[in-house]
Amino acid sequence: VIPIDSLRRQDANGVPLLLGQTVTVRGVVTMSQELGTPLVYLQDPTGGTIGYDGPFWTNTEQGDSVQVTGVVTQFNGLTEFTPVNSHTVLAANRPFTPRIVTCSNVRLNGELYEAQLIRINGVTAVHNTSGQNVTTWSVTGSGTNYRILVGADSVEIRIFATTNIANAPVPPFPFDVIALVSQFDSSPPYTSGYQILPRS
Repeated sequence: VIPIDSLRRQDANGVPLLLGQTVTVRGVVTMSQELGTPLVYLQDPTGGTIGYDGPFWTNTEQGDSVQVTGVVTQFNGLTEFTPVNSHTVLAANRPFTPRIVTCSNVRLNGELYEAQLIRINGVTAVHNTSGQNVTTWSVTGSGTNYRILVGADSVEIRIFATTNIANAPVPPFPFDVIALVSQFDSSPPYTSGYQILPRS
């Protein structure tokens, strides 16, 4: 069993040094069912990672302490296990406190927080991708991207259609967001495209 930050070590292009290798980690599941795709987010005190695997997804719940063995892969900059060769639930209902960060922490240094549960306090505005203010999280397809702002600081947020946020009103300002840090960067170096994904 290795710490998750060992799994996350990368070269200058943002490619995991352990790419293609089979490794084992332990962590607490911070998201399993909420996004409607077979993604399981888990983290330990050193970092976060993701298992993209149907059986792992259907047999774990938020708060499970798990041991996971799988093959290290990368999808649009996101370090994942695909497939998960085996997993064991060691305990249930384990709490995990989100890290308090700023929008620019995620936008500029997202790799430090990738796959971790974070909290951004004091959101003062929500814009669509054209920069216009919005009052409803209108979602089409699998999900829709917006930007949240804390003053002049901002970060991209993706609202998945499977969450209970989709097509709901934006909360009164200021509000806080608890979400997972993700990445969508289709070309090397994989050092941009960070976004946050609320679970509910």
